[in-house]
Amino acid sequence: MMKQVGWGTLSPLFVLVGLILSISVGTHEAYGDKIIRMLGLDAWSNGDDGVHYTLYYLFIFYIPALILGLKFNEHFGATLGKNLSLCIIVILSVTILLVVT
Repeated sequence: MMKQVGWGTLSPLFVLVGLILSISVGTHEAYGDKIIRMLGLDAWSNGDDGVHYTLYYLFIFYIPALILGLKFNEHFGATLGKNLSLCIIVILSVTILLVVT
């Protein structure tokens, strides 16, 4: 039986948007950096150096993806979104903890 499309189907889409925003388009600037700067926010703590705030902003996409995947696991794509977002959240968290501390 096919799974129904619903709120949980947004989970892999949130993951996809987060991944697209992570893609570098030059030497080190990601699409997310450009969008964050267009919104008037800082992508880095010290110009183009220091703490990379974009990593923190990405949680805006991955945490809702995880929540939607958990809450609506019977919807099409929800399990994939949940698993991908969980893996990415763990990797980002470990990276941030290792780099910042």
